[in-house]
Amino acid sequence: MTTDPANSSPPDGDDHPATEPLPPPAPSRNRPGPPGALRSTQFLRPAPALRRIPETLGPYRIVESVDSGAFGHVFIGERENPKQRVAVKLLREDLEVDAEMFRRFEVEREALATLNHSGIAKLFDAGLHVDGRPYYAMEYIDGDPITEYCDKNCYSIEKRIRLFLKVCDAIGHAHEESVVHRDLKPAHMIVVEQDGEPWPKVIDYGLAKTTKE
Repeated sequence: MTTDPANSSPPDGDDHPATEPLPPPAPSRNRPGPPGALRSTQFLRPAPALRRIPETLGPYRIVESVDSGAFGHVFIGERENPKQRVAVKLLREDLEVDAEMFRRFEVEREALATLNHSGIAKLFDAGLHVDGRPYYAMEYIDGDPITEYCDKNCYSIEKRIRLFLKVCDAIGHAHEESVVHRDLKPAHMIVVEQDGEPWPKVIDYGLAKTTKE
């Protein structure tokens, strides 16, 4: 008896370890507007060049900067005990660390902590950098965006649809847990190969919203 790969998934790893909520931020200084109000123009500015790559974030030694976006910088981090390589997301240094920014970061962290699916990057840890900015560490996905993977492997329309159905299964799980991604695009669907089979992983829940709010 054969199993349709579109409706199957590889064995899940361990459940996400519980992470403590981030502590509240220090009061914002020199900031117009009511406390907790978000100035949307913060996210309209392009990500600035990193002034300095942090040497460590929590227990993780930072080995490489891989991306900067509207919300945060992403690094590859490693720790020795236990041996682990992770993707670490740190709030951009030019964005104000206020109550609203912490809330948004907490929404993303809590969304990832809620989800337990082989097609969604797993959350491992969360904390504060020495300068007070929040960070979290999640599963490092080393692969290609889904469209690039399909093009590189000359996938037919049928094979592309079967691969995308695996993405739908992961997103369906998130919706069952009341989490809406809100920023789905090929760059956030990374394909890795496991036992010779392609498996897409959904990443970057920075704009996620929970319907339980």
